[in-house]
Amino acid sequence: MQTTAISIDRVQIRQVLTALQDGSRRRVEELVDLCPGLTQQQVCVAIDCLIRSGNISRTLDADGTYWLWETRPGEMGGRSWKRSHP
Repeated sequence: MQTTAISIDRVQIRQVLTALQDGSRRRVEELVDLCPGLTQQQVCVAIDCLIRSGNISRTLDADGTYWLWETRPGEMGGRSWKRSHP
């Protein structure tokens, strides 16, 4: 079986974060719609980076839907995504 790499860059990660900066909680599918030009896989990789850096949070509701929101509005988080990802 052949594996495929998914690549993203800072601009794409910033695009996902920007989609959450209005203070709303959003589903992954909504973020995909709000990030034209990114695939669902790229959005998911960006979400993973942003969760690990503390910039966004997620929760799973009783229906099995993941909801995402910006953890620290107006900044890139305590560990700063910029500092932890050169």
